[in-house]
Amino acid sequence: MPSKTQPIRKREHAQPPPQPEIKLAQPDRSGPKGKTLFDLAEERQALLDKGKPFPKAATTGKTSSKDDNVPKVRVMEEDDEPIGPFGQAAFFTSTLAMLHFTLDVLVQHQYKQEIEWGTIVRRTGMVVPGIVTIPCHSHSSVSHQLS
Repeated sequence: MPSKTQPIRKREHAQPPPQPEIKLAQPDRSGPKGKTLFDLAEERQALLDKGKPFPKAATTGKTSSKDDNVPKVRVMEEDDEPIGPFGQAAFFTSTLAMLHFTLDVLVQHQYKQEIEWGTIVRRTGMVVPGIVTIPCHSHSSVSHQLS
């Protein structure tokens, strides 16, 4: 910072920056030149409503010799649960325990110099029984409300 007695020097003017190779221009606001996504979606929905994009064999579950590579389609019923309530509880418990473990590692890393892995594993193990109850209670309350 200059002192009060020294005069302030003027900046020497630098050369202006070179002109960009791509010329700047305003965007074209006249509207779309071709089909928009909305138009394509309407056309696709019309085809779906007619049932044209799918061969008849795929909807009935039977395969013909002509369409051997078409997978069979099976519609799941409302009562059809692929893993059941125990599977859901195990899935949600494992994912929430991993999240708890990860956040605990981040907190330890932020506030301590060394991470104590045994403490983190013990705390995650203590949290798991509480986490198991969340999907179990939510599943049982939903099933009682439906019946």
